[in-house]
Amino acid sequence: KELFNGDLTGELCWKAFRHRDKPCSHCNNTFLVDEQGGPTGIHLWEDKHPVTGRWNIYHDRAIRWVDGRMARLQVASDVTKLKEMELQQRKYENKIRQAQKMEALGSLASGIAHDFNNILFPILGYAELLNEQFKEDDINARGLSEILTGAQRARDLVDQILTFSRQTEHEVAPLKPDIVVKEVIKLMRSTLPSTIRINKYVTPDCKMIMADPTQVHQIAMNLATNAFHAMETAGGTLTVRLENVKGCDHDLEKAEDYV
Repeated sequence: KELFNGDLTGELCWKAFRHRDKPCSHCNNTFLVDEQGGPTGIHLWEDKHPVTGRWNIYHDRAIRWVDGRMARLQVASDVTKLKEMELQQRKYENKIRQAQKMEALGSLASGIAHDFNNILFPILGYAELLNEQFKEDDINARGLSEILTGAQRARDLVDQILTFSRQTEHEVAPLKPDIVVKEVIKLMRSTLPSTIRINKYVTPDCKMIMADPTQVHQIAMNLATNAFHAMETAGGTLTVRLENVKGCDHDLEKAEDYV
């Protein structure tokens, strides 16, 4: 009466309890009686009720009614709290498994990062040696400078992977973010197709921030890459804005100025 707001005695169960227009397909009496039509015992099953949203364990059995007919007797036991505890336990178990996966991934990343460092070492070393052989205005020097910048960025990324695998804190330092953002824009100009135009506004008096330059570079690259993927088919305009903001909706350690 409490669950269904009224006395449903005499109504059809599939209509009154489950709001269906025909009998439930899972409700089968054949397993409740034997070949001679006698009771076989209790049949247990579990279900989340589609109307009440509560979990029940059902005890079904065939009984002989007072007039001699066989009837189905069903007792529903509400086990919602137990089910919620079970589901919560599964969530905890999934979190533990995920943590174990991340630990394994960290070990794998650490091994790859060390190998990648060994590959980067001669690239950086020989590029620096070659760079000393050219004058600053030499076109080869400019090309080598780009190689060095990319290799150094890769080295910083490897350091970040190693930091992730060790689960240690990133080192932050005073940083002019406009330098990093301009570097990303320059890199994107050389890689984006001509169907995508870059619209840039970087304030000339950009303030310094406390940050990890590799992380800022990654953030800017990821945002730009996501924008590129969104416009890859039809093309469009990628607008990059970097400016000082006075006040903010977010309470970042009560700071007043943001970039």
